[in-house]
Amino acid sequence: MTAFCPTCEDYRETKVVEREETYDVRGRRITVPVKAELCAACGESLGSDTEDQTILDAVHAEYRRQADLLTPERIKEVRKQYRLSQKSFAALLGMSEATINRYEQGGLQDPAHDTAIRACERSGVIRDLLVRRGTLLSEWQRQRVEEALAGQPDPNAEVLERLGESTGYACRERSVSVPGSAVSITADLPVPWCGSVLTCKRFRAPRSTSFFSMRTS
Repeated sequence: MTAFCPTCEDYRETKVVEREETYDVRGRRITVPVKAELCAACGESLGSDTEDQTILDAVHAEYRRQADLLTPERIKEVRKQYRLSQKSFAALLGMSEATINRYEQGGLQDPAHDTAIRACERSGVIRDLLVRRGTLLSEWQRQRVEEALAGQPDPNAEVLERLGESTGYACRERSVSVPGSAVSITADLPVPWCGSVLTCKRFRAPRSTSFFSMRTS
């Protein structure tokens, strides 16, 4: 395999070597095994953006392990345990929606934020937050949290999951109405490549075919 080497200023044969690299993260030395693509002629590292991100993810994962921080997957599980959107979870915790999104996407969290999110693994903490900050949530979102705390099944979970699967992006639920026996769900879907949001409505009635209505906002 060949690639352009900026040191040789020409295309050169490459080789992949396995080695350990050490990075400084918040004053802690983190060593991780990496696979590096090098110029076979001069040894220059020819890593791509994708490879750099893979290494960064590995470094963050090792730092979380050593510092006993929650993983991105666990943060998302805690939030979804109470049927909270990222926006509502952030409101209860006094954080921004962007912060919660960044942590769930793999950004390294602030230790104080990690402690606050970890505390939410206990349902009593969420109950207390609802009392103190529940007015920041919509009536529908607060009702969903209360139903989750009461152990009631989520009748809209399958619809929201399928809505996300149909578009390839996770839904941010906004509102739900139940006219008669049909279900109408409105959700926001981020579209990264154009920087806009699709507002999607999905309707489901018994023994009928589901369908979408979308508009860009």
